[in-house]
Amino acid sequence: MLDTPQRFSKVGSQGYPRRAATADPDGSMTVHFAPELPDGVPDGNWIQTTPGREWCVCLRLYSPLQPFFDKSWRPGELDEVEI
Repeated sequence: MLDTPQRFSKVGSQGYPRRAATADPDGSMTVHFAPELPDGVPDGNWIQTTPGREWCVCLRLYSPLQPFFDKSWRPGELDEVEI
């Protein structure tokens, strides 16, 4: 877990202990990693980072669907966006 004031560094469909993430109109999910909550981003889609400190991403899926197992689905790449 990242050592930040954001107590629970997670994005997911469950609304506890933090607000659940909001899906994009096409059903995909956009997660933002930044020191401060970017304008217009729902709180549940943001993970707070610390400037100058490294971090990594871990994807955990609960009850994935068949496309995961037959490898017809894979998570998208991470895109760096200047804010």
